[in-house]
Amino acid sequence: DLYRAISITKEEQGEVLKKTPLKTLIEQVNTPEVRSELINVLLLIAAADGTIAPKERAFVEKVMEILHMSKADYLYFDKKGNVNIEKVKRDVEMIIENVNLLAT
Repeated sequence: DLYRAISITKEEQGEVLKKTPLKTLIEQVNTPEVRSELINVLLLIAAADGTIAPKERAFVEKVMEILHMSKADYLYFDKKGNVNIEKVKRDVEMIIENVNLLAT
């Protein structure tokens, strides 16, 4: 679960969701670099167990839709729109490094 992966407690989840809908929070991600890294992190979390469950994939696709991002133009989706899990796993260090750079 995404919240657990980023160390947000159940209480904090409730507070965030009471105050602001997730869609509104996602829409506030306003630079292409941050949007791209958000998707990278979501895919990395989803692929951590070696597979991406249908609900995980649907969530990532929904976030991409909210951000007006296309799978066709995105690094980790193949021409058929499937996630290349091996490529995501191969790029773990790069993804984490990019997030760290964006966070500073």
